[in-house]
Formats: sequence, structure tokens, C-alpha cells
Amino acid sequence: MSLFYDCQKLIDLGARTLVVPGNFAIGCNTFYLKFFPGRDLEDYDESGCLKSFNNFADYYNKQLLAELNRLRELHPDVNIIYADYYHSSLQLYQSPRKFGFTKSIRDSCCPLGNANNHNVPLKHCGTPGLITCNDPSQYISWDGMHLTEAAYKWIAKGLLQGPFTNPKIRASCGSDMS
Repeated sequence: MSLFYDCQKLIDLGARTLVVPGNFAIGCNTFYLKFFPGRDLEDYDESGCLKSFNNFADYYNKQLLAELNRLRELHPDVNIIYADYYHSSLQLYQSPRKFGFTKSIRDSCCPLGNANNHNVPLKHCGTPGLITCNDPSQYISWDGMHLTEAAYKWIAKGLLQGPFTNPKIRASCGSDMS
């Protein structure tokens, strides 16, 4: 099923406001950093993120936005909002301390057990003997793949109050979001 079809179906069912999220800055994701390491320093940006993965996510998001613009033209009476998860999450990786994160973007609260030994099955959070951190708010990543509540708080703030939606949610929904 395509995004276009899914959105069209929702519109046909009566939806008048849709929020469609883009992809995260996956090149900064702890899982990808550990399992797909670059061959040299040129594979990484100044924040330590993998350029190729972020370039792919950015490309995907641009294609998604083009499809949303096409839907907007077909349905000018429907409020279609693009949620820019890429840039909203990227800011956390580019300036982690500004957002209260003290741990490296390569670290996660619940470490990826055996991540460096590909001959041993990967241990996931909840596995007996795998210890999580005491303060998840210091980490961007919870388990290497998913973000912590603290990271999602900043992403949500950027979407609801900041510059990371197109059109802006405040203007689009006409609500008082203080």
C-alpha cells in the first residue's frame, strides 16, 4: 500500500486533518552506528552520524513531502501536515548537551548486548543480566533503536511549538498549545 492510497482512503472516510511523519535521522541511531560502522572518518558528519544513512532518510523525506504536496493540490479542503522528524531529531544529535543529554550518541540506556560480537545472538532489553542505566534522561537512545522519553519530549516540542511541521501545527490547527 502506498502513502498516497492510505491518505486518500482516510480522506474518503472523512478525515480533514492528517499529520504524516517523515523518517528520523537514522544515521545517528545507535543501532546503525554499531552495526554498520563507516570505513573511515569521511563516512561520518561532524556530529558522528553516518552520512549515507542520513542522506537516504533526507531523500525519502523529500519524496514524501512531494507526495503530500500532490495530495494537498487534490484536496485543498484537507489540512495535511508533514511532521519533520528528521530535523527535529537531528538537532538532538548535533547539540546533545543543549538538550540535557550527557551521554554519547553511541550509547544507549539499555546497551545492545553483544553488539560488537556478531557470533553471539544479540541480547535485547529485558534479557536477564542486561543492566539498564539509572537515569534514562541522560541518553538520547533507550535501547539502541528507540529513543528515550526525554528525547521524544524534545522532538514533540519541536513539532508542536517549533519549526518542524509543514505547515506549522499552531497555524494549521488554530489551537492554543502553550
